[in-house]
Amino acid sequence: MVVTPDQVQQLLIAEVGETPDTRLLNNVATVWALNEGYGALYPPLQRWYSKLGLIDLALGYYRDQIDVNLDGLGMRYQQKVTNLLSMREATMAMIGTLYAQVRASRGIAVAPITQTEPELPPPLQPLPQSWPYPDAGDARWSGSPYYGQGSVRDVTAETP
Repeated sequence: MVVTPDQVQQLLIAEVGETPDTRLLNNVATVWALNEGYGALYPPLQRWYSKLGLIDLALGYYRDQIDVNLDGLGMRYQQKVTNLLSMREATMAMIGTLYAQVRASRGIAVAPITQTEPELPPPLQPLPQSWPYPDAGDARWSGSPYYGQGSVRDVTAETP
């Protein structure tokens, strides 16, 4: 049996609980369409983000209701807000679990290395062969240029 998006939307309204002004029924298609991008990433995410949006809509309706005590008769309106907040936390936890599943099931990225080091352009004019290139094995060039004056030995001052 295939479940249609309309059936999922009606189920979400039943899970959250409709408000007296039917704002969830009026806005469930819009909330579902807004979360369509999550469904492209991982289909269950669209359902859970839509549920989160419906919970927020219901919280918007019940936000100004407070607990009232009149002559021993107590009306606990704030329980609805508390229940919706706990439902919101559970929904956020489920979304975190789904993201962990998405990360665990995605494949590794493999590609050939196309460039290992930058290539410098060749010199514009070839250098003459008589250019005084330093000998890399010469003792004057040993040592580190980063450690100051004492690291390079002066071989001209040494006597054999």
